[in-house]
Formats: sequence, C-alpha cells, structure tokens
Amino acid sequence: MTLASLFPTQSDAKSFLHQTATAEIPQQLEIEEVADSGESRIFRVNACRIHSAGHELRIDGLVEDVTDRHRAAVLAREALHAQAQIELLSPREKEVLGEVVAGGMNKTIARRFDISEKTVERHRSNLMKKLQLRSVAELVRLATQAENAPREES
Repeated sequence: MTLASLFPTQSDAKSFLHQTATAEIPQQLEIEEVADSGESRIFRVNACRIHSAGHELRIDGLVEDVTDRHRAAVLAREALHAQAQIELLSPREKEVLGEVVAGGMNKTIARRFDISEKTVERHRSNLMKKLQLRSVAELVRLATQAENAPREES
C-alpha cells in the first residue's frame, strides 16, 4: 500500500504532500477507506517536512490504522448516551428495566416487587416512552450499551 493509494484521488494525495512540504508544522489527516466488501478502515496520516541544509526536500511520515480506536470511541459515546437515558428513569422503572432485560414476565416481576401486574405494565410503558423505544429488543440493546459505559474512577 502506498501513501497515494489511501487518498480518494491523485490530486488529493498531491495536495496533501504539497501542504506538508510548505507547512512549518506537521500535518495530520484521517482518511476513511471503504473496501469492495463494504468494510471501512480509518487511517491517520502524520507527515512533516524534514529540514536538511543544502539537500532536496524530504518528508517523513507515519500511516496508522486507527479503525479500532474510532470504533471504541463510538461505542463509548453510545454507552454514555444510553446510560444518560436510563438515568431519566425512576428508581422503580430502573428495577423493572433490570427484570425485563433479564427476561422476567410481568407476573413474575409483579410478585418480586409485591405490586400488581397492571403497575408493572404501567412502569414498562412509561420506561419505553421515556427511552423512546418500540421493542424489548431495543430495550435490551440500550441496557447492554449502558452497562458497557466507561466507569468513573473514584
């Protein structure tokens, strides 16, 4: 793989090299490359001009695959968002959420908390509305994301 092959066009590659050659500070750029399979990779290109008295211009650089870092950052943001959404729930709604995610039926949840099935249904309905979800599958996904949120160090 060559540096030029990362860029969408040859003119983009030439432009980046020209910018690097004329800049006083190192240049950084992220490029997303999508394979024929549809899988995308993200590369960070760092380059800087090397000064050498009396010699021709030289550019030094590093190309780094940062795809995994980007994916981890997206997952962390989604997890924090899910956690913030769940914080909108009342303590009882959070308890019902935990039971629903664990696969509990309304009747079982009602017995566990010594409340009526209608109350459990109301809590489930309220939490679905507050979280703007349409299915238990979406609810499980959100709860799973929230569990994966980065924990604050104490």
